[in-house]
Amino acid sequence: APVFSTANKVSVAENTTAVTTLLATDADSDTLTYSITGGADQALFNLDTKSGALTFISAPDFEAPADSNGKNAYSVEVTANDGHGGNTPLTLTVTVTDVNEAPVLSGSTKVSVPENSTGTIYTVLASDPENNTLFYSLSGTDAALFNLDANSGALSFKHAPDFDAPADAGGNNVYDVILTANDGSLSSNPQALSITVTDVDDGNEAPVFTTSNKASVAENTTAVTTLVATDADGDVLTYSLTGGADQALFTLDANSGALSFKSAPNFEAPADSNSDNTYTVEVTASDGQGGSTPLTLEVTVTDVNEAPMLTGATKVSVAENTAGTLY
Repeated sequence: APVFSTANKVSVAENTTAVTTLLATDADSDTLTYSITGGADQALFNLDTKSGALTFISAPDFEAPADSNGKNAYSVEVTANDGHGGNTPLTLTVTVTDVNEAPVLSGSTKVSVPENSTGTIYTVLASDPENNTLFYSLSGTDAALFNLDANSGALSFKHAPDFDAPADAGGNNVYDVILTANDGSLSSNPQALSITVTDVDDGNEAPVFTTSNKASVAENTTAVTTLVATDADGDVLTYSLTGGADQALFTLDANSGALSFKSAPNFEAPADSNSDNTYTVEVTASDGQGGSTPLTLEVTVTDVNEAPMLTGATKVSVAENTAGTLY
């Protein structure tokens, strides 16, 4: 009968199918064939009858053993046959060994958060086949705008995002980062994460002046400036005089925002409270929804060269025979 030279114990790394190649000799030099003839786990193997190559039908997983005892020790009986009635069985124990495998990220790839969010907005989810301790890292276009706790996987904005002033690279309130988990030796495949910042109704927003708080006006003119303000809510704005030491000297069109002196100022005879040709007036823009913004204006009146004026009498009488200056 044939004689096996193959050892009856084999060790195989998980995730591979090759087990061993059976070797047997025959004293009669008969051609040998091999077959699977028993063992608790025989259904999990393939065997090439001529070459003796023994393989798993499916690569075993150390973390999910499929052997009958659930211990990663697979039992299979093989037999060498010489074709003349001689045959020899061999019971093999195939031990599957663990191999360190990379962690796997399993969290969502998209998340939406309201503007002004602080604190954790996303927690990285990952698993490791060997249950190794995992560490997390961050990269990608907008990574600099975030904090990531390397141990817990907690992701947060460094500064609360503002929907009306997006800071992401695309300027479209979609922040793109890449997450990776590492088990100390192997890294997961990188996972892209898109964080969309959504708008929040912040309530009524007050108007914002774009008009400078300083104006310069030549004496003898009444027009000062036209007030301009914007409103984030699109409300119609009106303007009013609401203060300032010299407000009584001005008039303001509530709708157009046109500010003017009631009477043209005279540089040589300043009428402002400090008599220094700098007039102070407070104006306010209102949106009609409770939002209002004041602006204190300083209006400086500048000198203009004016023609001299004759002020003498227009008629004079002199006696006859008068000599010398008569007017």
